[in-house]
Amino acid sequence: MARVIGRFYFRKTGNGNLLGEYSNSGMRRSDAECANLETSVDPIEGLATDPFAGQYITTWLEDHKPRQARLSIAVRPGATGIYTVTWTAFNHTTLFWGEAMIAGDLLIGDYRNFDPF
Repeated sequence: MARVIGRFYFRKTGNGNLLGEYSNSGMRRSDAECANLETSVDPIEGLATDPFAGQYITTWLEDHKPRQARLSIAVRPGATGIYTVTWTAFNHTTLFWGEAMIAGDLLIGDYRNFDPF
C-alpha cells in the first residue's frame, strides 16, 4: 500500500455531527467527509464539554467509492487543545491516524497510514 499523508478539517453541526473536507498526497482535489456522533466522551473523564472528542461513524469517497470507518477523536494525553484522531475499519484495523487542533470553530489536522517511528 502506498504511503498516504493528508490533511482535513471538520466543523461541528448543531446535532453533534461533523462535516468537512480532506485531501492527501494521492489526490488532485479535496473531497467531502461527514461523521455521525456515535458516543460522546464520558463525563467522568472531565471532557464532556469538549466540542470534538468522541466516537463517530464517518463516511468519505475514495476512488469514487464510498468508504466508512469509526473515527475516534480524543484529547492527546498531557496536552491542551491537541487531539489524536484515528480512523479504524469495522474489523478493528487502523486505517489512518494523526493529530488535530481547534482553529476558530474548525478542527484542523493531518493524518497518515503509516507509523513514522
